[in-house]
Amino acid sequence: MAFKFLCRKHAFLILVVYLLFVGIPAQEIFAQKTFTAQDILQSAIRNTEAANAKNTVDTEINLADKQWIDQMEFRTELNELDLRQQEYTFRMRFKNDKVRQLQNQLYEMQLSLLESENKADADDGAQEIYEAIINLYFNQELARISEQKANLIKDKNKLETTLFKNDQKLNFNDILKINERAKDIQMAIFDINIERQKTLESLAIVDDQAILDLSNLIDIATLSTTVDRLQIKTEDHPALSLHQDRLALLEQEYRIEENDKDNLLKFAQIKYKDDDKLRFERELSFGIGLIIPYKTTNQSNITKIELERIEENFKQQERILGMQNELGQERQSLRNLIKRYEFLEAFIQEENLELLKTEYLASQQVTPLPLINLELMIMDRQIDLMLVKQDIYLQYIDVLESIGALRFSNNTNYLDRKLAPIE
Repeated sequence: MAFKFLCRKHAFLILVVYLLFVGIPAQEIFAQKTFTAQDILQSAIRNTEAANAKNTVDTEINLADKQWIDQMEFRTELNELDLRQQEYTFRMRFKNDKVRQLQNQLYEMQLSLLESENKADADDGAQEIYEAIINLYFNQELARISEQKANLIKDKNKLETTLFKNDQKLNFNDILKINERAKDIQMAIFDINIERQKTLESLAIVDDQAILDLSNLIDIATLSTTVDRLQIKTEDHPALSLHQDRLALLEQEYRIEENDKDNLLKFAQIKYKDDDKLRFERELSFGIGLIIPYKTTNQSNITKIELERIEENFKQQERILGMQNELGQERQSLRNLIKRYEFLEAFIQEENLELLKTEYLASQQVTPLPLINLELMIMDRQIDLMLVKQDIYLQYIDVLESIGALRFSNNTNYLDRKLAPIE
């Protein structure tokens, strides 16, 4: 009779523990501040903007104004060291104004390229922010289930110890195994908390009890469709757009060389020779310098630019092929993880431990230990499903990074089920 009463008493206690730690949502247990992915992404953008503003670089450049004269020279020389036979030469070198315009455009393009590279560097941090959000969310969920699991293992240990004292036939090795399992789950919770602190610090969240609300998290079916729809675009991908900018610079340099070759008038000069033996008209002379067009003019410079352009095109093609191969592998990994998740989900549904628990509680043979074991099995299934789901979202982020979509400048929250704007 005492044994039956003890079993009923512990069964009741287990039910109470279950209702307290499983039936109450985490938001009701904790009353700390709640964050969303939108909050964190907006904060990351503001922090990036503040850092850029703090490290502002003066990008003002002085461009040459319109001018025909490139250089003016004044020369003087003596004839046989006789001051009475001195020569004076005033020469003006001319410049093709179209070349000046092209050079100004080139400088502006170079400045734009530097700004684009700086912007791409700032956007590089987006992937880490997205990954931190996912890790924080699943860390939070895993901590909640692990705490429930630790409490059940603790109750199981107490129950088996009590049963051992009343029934010497109970294997004491089972109690030792429970103690070992209790130690393992406590160490797991410790590691979860350490990882949580690291993630909070990376997200600049000072409240270590903060709750992350991802109620609008994109579901697996939608993220799969999103990934299939997105493609690598040369003009949108940071690395590829930089290649395009470099090609545009080389094209501009090529145009400069082509136009500089067409500048026929090189210089004009006035020369005065002071000579008492000559009349004034004979002392004064005018002259011009013309460039005779020839196919080899500037050819070496043009050829060099053409080779650089070919090299940049090869680099771009190589980068595109590498990205496409990497993207194909990333997408396949995502599909495999989704299949694994669907298989595990179907297995859990077919196993239906919740129905088994309901049927067991309705039976006349309810004892605490099987009920605790059943609850632990259910929690283990939840953890298995959660870990695979976390891998799916992290792989989803990797795919978006390969496509070039994870940029704050895109202003898209890819964790939102509607892909809402960040700001």
